[in-house]
Amino acid sequence: MKNDLYSAIRKWAVRNVNGTLAKQIRSDIDDAWANNNSKAKKRFEFLYRLGEFENLPNAVKSIDIEERTKSREMQSCWMCGTRHADSYRATCTTGEKRQHFIGRDCGQILAAYGLGSGVILSADEKAANLKQKQMQDDLENLVLNEGRPIPLLPTSGPVKETRSDFLGSNYAWLVNQELPGDVRRAVVELKDPYFKASRSELKLVMDYVANNRTFPTDLFKPVLDDLKKMEAEGLATGVAARLEEKMANGTMTPRDAEVILDGTDYRGYRIARNTVTLKNYGEPLAGLLNDVIPALTHDKPKWHDDHIRQMYVNNKVLNANDYRLAKTCLNRWTFGALESIEGGDKQRIRNIAVSLESIDGFKDKIEGLVVIQRKMQYAKDHTSTEEYAQIEKVRESILGLPEESRVKVFQDACNKAYELIKDPMRLLQSPAMTVEAFKDQYNTDVSRIIDVAGKVHAKGWLNDFKRKYVPHLKEHLAYGILRKEDAPRLVKAAEKMKGYVRA
Repeated sequence: MKNDLYSAIRKWAVRNVNGTLAKQIRSDIDDAWANNNSKAKKRFEFLYRLGEFENLPNAVKSIDIEERTKSREMQSCWMCGTRHADSYRATCTTGEKRQHFIGRDCGQILAAYGLGSGVILSADEKAANLKQKQMQDDLENLVLNEGRPIPLLPTSGPVKETRSDFLGSNYAWLVNQELPGDVRRAVVELKDPYFKASRSELKLVMDYVANNRTFPTDLFKPVLDDLKKMEAEGLATGVAARLEEKMANGTMTPRDAEVILDGTDYRGYRIARNTVTLKNYGEPLAGLLNDVIPALTHDKPKWHDDHIRQMYVNNKVLNANDYRLAKTCLNRWTFGALESIEGGDKQRIRNIAVSLESIDGFKDKIEGLVVIQRKMQYAKDHTSTEEYAQIEKVRESILGLPEESRVKVFQDACNKAYELIKDPMRLLQSPAMTVEAFKDQYNTDVSRIIDVAGKVHAKGWLNDFKRKYVPHLKEHLAYGILRKEDAPRLVKAAEKMKGYVRA
């Protein structure tokens, strides 16, 4: 039944509101009272009494939507009084700043009355990001405080993959299992980007995976390799053989491995060895990651575009292998984050990495990150010089001339300039290694080879090596790197120079 309140709301709601929005508001108010829709009527009454606002759109705009949230505990909607598990946390920009909940359906309706769909989308995105951060924090705490690296075996997928996490890599398997009620509920809540799940739910799911999912046994080989190193140093006996025997079955659960490893401090051994590897390079791990994150951020959408087009375009900072390595490290050590690592997170990321990675795997990853860092510094230094900028200007000037004016000498200069411009970026795209890794692999001092080669007067291959390769080798070695294709040449040069110098 229509009454004075209805008339007052209808008149107030569209004051100085014109066009389609005014027509929509009147129609919705009429429908609410004509159908005696108590929920819709309460919504309009709430906005009418919210404050001294000229009209309904202004009242709506005074509501500050903060984030979307889901929980098992039902929350009463601030606007209509209905209880919801899916709500928006909100305050009013005037008056008391106490937080309230607005049911998701009321929040969506507000968008039509002037709140703006962007506000709702922003609140949804904020909630999803907070949930992802919560999952990362919970995973980190379980790894660091409870020492649970084995259930975190899955590694990153193809280059195009942008995010990898524990639940995501196991989700397809979990939803196809006959799960206990508490585990199934935990899976649903953990996967929902808006649900406020707890660490105990994540642990419940992790333990279920560890106890019940069988993985190919080659995923346990890094653990086996570490155990063999321990036994070679007399720090364990017979454990590697028992694990290897179990692995012969082809598949096993993480819990099978944990039972065999019970009482063997392979994690402590791994952490100690990996810490030494990190110290050998003298680089803080967070610093390495922060140096490569800008390149990953730049390349990520370009790999996505390549995947859509099914065509590779040479427009990335990192080559495919370097990108995959850096993304894998971020996926495993920060559980998919792609933000700068600051403050207390620096030590936490380091502790996760040295705990999670096998000894050989960690050494390969750290060397790869150092290579990327040094190649990027080389490119940065060589492309930021005044000479580099001038080369580009000369090249553009020559190319801007009419074709008949480009005499051969200028055309050759243009081609040479182009080669010089490409060189710093070419190194970024080339497979490379650190000088430390070269010395470790070949037991040969690179600096010594280059120094002697510069002093030896020889014909044939050594003369070609000195003329064609030593100049760029010196430049690269100044940054502690060399192209992998140069490594065999250095080894060959060292062997040939034995006839010219004393050992």
